[in-house]
Amino acid sequence: MTSFRFIHAADIHLDSPLRGLARHDGLPAEAMRLATRQALAKLVDSAIKHQVAFMVLAGDLYDGHWKDLSTALFMSDQLRRLSERGISAFIAHGNHDAGSVINHRLPSIKNVHRFPADKPATFTLDSLRVALHGQSFKERHVTDNLAAHYPPAQLGWLNIGVLHTAMVGRENGHEPYAPCTLSDLASHGYDYWALGHVHKAQIVNHPDPWVVYAGVLQGRHARETGDEWTGGNGGWLVSVESGQISACERLYCDVLRWRSLECDLTGCASMEELYERATIALESVLSKAQGRHVVARLNFTGTTTLHNQLHADQDWQQELRLQARQCSYEGQWLALEKITLHTHLPSSNTAKALQPGLAMALGRLAQDPGQLEQCWELLRPLSKKLQSAGDAIPQLAGLPTGTPGEMDTIMLEGDFKRLVHEATEELLAQLAMAGGTAET
Repeated sequence: MTSFRFIHAADIHLDSPLRGLARHDGLPAEAMRLATRQALAKLVDSAIKHQVAFMVLAGDLYDGHWKDLSTALFMSDQLRRLSERGISAFIAHGNHDAGSVINHRLPSIKNVHRFPADKPATFTLDSLRVALHGQSFKERHVTDNLAAHYPPAQLGWLNIGVLHTAMVGRENGHEPYAPCTLSDLASHGYDYWALGHVHKAQIVNHPDPWVVYAGVLQGRHARETGDEWTGGNGGWLVSVESGQISACERLYCDVLRWRSLECDLTGCASMEELYERATIALESVLSKAQGRHVVARLNFTGTTTLHNQLHADQDWQQELRLQARQCSYEGQWLALEKITLHTHLPSSNTAKALQPGLAMALGRLAQDPGQLEQCWELLRPLSKKLQSAGDAIPQLAGLPTGTPGEMDTIMLEGDFKRLVHEATEELLAQLAMAGGTAET
């Protein structure tokens, strides 16, 4: 038998919107929007480069009905590139590109074969003695076990099953469409099952039979961080020798990767040092991304005297985003999609470090009539209790008294503002004492 190779890919979700683009002006939105197109083009480039015999696409070529015709035209152009080089493509549509979801069909392309949705079908490549069995989704929500109705293997041929499915126990947060078990698949006697739907690439079983999820071609949000081997996304390059699967290698086609990382700020005493530590962490992630762009989520941890400053005034985050965009590694860029704070104050400085932030917050409250009124609305139910407790608690003796209506007038015409100022001074004094005691 002839030796050859084929590519297995799935879940292209062409022109799917990448989440989080609208949240931050600093993200390279246009480059991110083009990521799924560039990944598909790289997939076709790889097929041509490796001179594969055919390509298997196991569903969700699109993310739903096209918003404009350019999405379908781009897909057609890429499939035509394969066809012009004699590379056949075999497509089983999934839940996102099911017959009921895509309202229009483009003209057929030579060497592009689509599995029907009404029942399983088999395509054969006689010269290679390969039989491909598959079925597309007719509706978006398919709950039947489609694999149960696939035909038996053709003896003496390499048999490949193509299916968009959430295998039982492998759903990984995906809808349980076309569910099946490993025993369901193995019972057909096929050599290789090319699966789609679950977005994390994995080899479920091998070698008898090979049961493989291709994973999403291009990660589109922070949860699609790639496979367990390199954190990349793509497809599989499968080698066949003497009628048997001899190797299954990852074929990375993604152009950007999503990463989450931590930056420890323990002992960090200045914003300059924070920027330096963050830059080192970000550049390290970028250098390990195998030449891909990176969209990162950065979580600050550790014990630092900067804790209150980081929470009180977040203008520094914009500066950090700008600095992150200056990070580069072999021409690749990095963008910060999200910054989170899980820092803590040093225990000996907790009270002392609270003072500036508290003074600022209470000062703003005292100068804002609207906020004062809202605050008084919350405290009004306590006013009677505080008045009655004035005789027993000396600290409350100076509170104004009166009927509820009189209290509203008194408080909103000046007394409440005065009390806020006095409370601020008292709290800061108490914190200063606590801070001094802690540091002793």
